[in-house]
Amino acid sequence: MTARTHWNGVRMRTTQVSVTPDDDSLVRVTLPADWDDGAAQALLELSAESDRAGRGGVRMSIEAARWIDPLETHDLPVRSLSYLLLMRQGAPGRSVWNSQHERRPAFVLNLAAFVQAGVGFGTEEFVAAVRLACRALRVIARESDDLRNGELPLLDLPPRRTLAAPETSPVPQSPVADLLLTNLDACLALLGLDYDSEAGRDTACCLAALTTLVAHAGRGADDVPLPPQ
Repeated sequence: MTARTHWNGVRMRTTQVSVTPDDDSLVRVTLPADWDDGAAQALLELSAESDRAGRGGVRMSIEAARWIDPLETHDLPVRSLSYLLLMRQGAPGRSVWNSQHERRPAFVLNLAAFVQAGVGFGTEEFVAAVRLACRALRVIARESDDLRNGELPLLDLPPRRTLAAPETSPVPQSPVADLLLTNLDACLALLGLDYDSEAGRDTACCLAALTTLVAHAGRGADDVPLPPQ
């Protein structure tokens, strides 16, 4: 099954977007009907040049399937990845979206999208999203390990002191994937908290701590650390 079918039944709209502000040529972009033109511009920038020149333009269902389809053979709930995109709760970084395997993979979670009107922050839904994003990132990291560029330090720094890990459970010293959180300000505003208030800072710390704990929970010997940024 292709991830394109996940978008069947979703009401879509087509708009025309220029590749750059100075470019007069327009490209057709098809995306969910309730997404704004800013999202259309972002989708166009993520797409390949061959897609931009295609007769049908850029379609959300096709672009998303490019990175979701390869994950289907790894026992991942790929339909849930499409759901995260549809609800604008999470999306992969540019390196994953464009299959730039030489770059470190990343996934971004939109904190504001987990706030439910009249209910509050959807903690259970957020935890499930963190787990899913981490599973996907670990698969991508393992699959692209041989293609990734080595990251050399700018300066010769002394080795970092760490607790010794058991020989049977080696743990990498540095992460090979990034889990990012965004829209904290909008999330706090929707919760009725001021960004620079003590309650706002406490909430931000709790969200970061929760993300870190979930990302590391159940991590086995072959998994990689994914600290939130």
